Amino acid sequence: MLRETLILEVDGEKNTLRLGERLSKQQVHEFLNEFLMAAQPLRRVFAIIPACGASRRMGISKLLLDLGGRTLIRRLINSLNVSQIAAVCVLVRADDQKLRDELNTCGDVEVVIADPTPSDMKESVQQLLESISTKWTPTDRDAWLLIPGDHPIVESSVMERLLEESRKHADQIVVPIHQRRRGHPTVFPWRLTSEVFQLPDDQGVNALLHGAEKVVEVPCPEPSVLWDIDTPEDYAAICSQFDEPRAHFE
Repeated sequence: MLRETLILEVDGEKNTLRLGERLSKQQVHEFLNEFLMAAQPLRRVFAIIPACGASRRMGISKLLLDLGGRTLIRRLINSLNVSQIAAVCVLVRADDQKLRDELNTCGDVEVVIADPTPSDMKESVQQLLESISTKWTPTDRDAWLLIPGDHPIVESSVMERLLEESRKHADQIVVPIHQRRRGHPTVFPWRLTSEVFQLPDDQGVNALLHGAEKVVEVPCPEPSVLWDIDTPEDYAAICSQFDEPRAHFE
């Protein structure tokens, strides 16, 4: 039986379908869905890093601590250097000159000076989202990835998994889960941005994750999705995972 091949090409990406083959409805649906997704404008993901904390419990600027020969903030930014991330934006206090100097050497990073200094994480996120809206004019097709500055390790396997699930579930929040606990980073569809500004004063950004229909939990074997650094003990524990020397605290 003579079979012809239908080739659909968008931006150099070819999808082939052999005419005359017996295909299930599901196969046809998947083929057309992939083609239509390829025909859409490229989805942008904006990474945001709130970094305005005073590190009171640490007693030292934790984002400038060394881990494996790099500061924590540099290690975090490097982990976000993937093709799907359109921009990395970091919010810093105007008076945190050491952190600003470090960020200026971290490559292509959008440094946003907090004005005013935020009182909590929600205000930090709001300022970053406003800055992105002004500079890049995102659409509802885009997304933003939230990662706190004191979350030092984002493994490439985790990033790939989360971004792929976010692409598949573009209208839902995507969050990693390890041993039944949610971790970081979290990917939000851009269309939820307005909801961040509508949250009551007594609710943080985590309130957006309430409601199972809005959230896709992505199982991750990597315990690093739960790591953060708030105290010298946290820092020592993470250094021990890498057999790294650690800073001395007074």
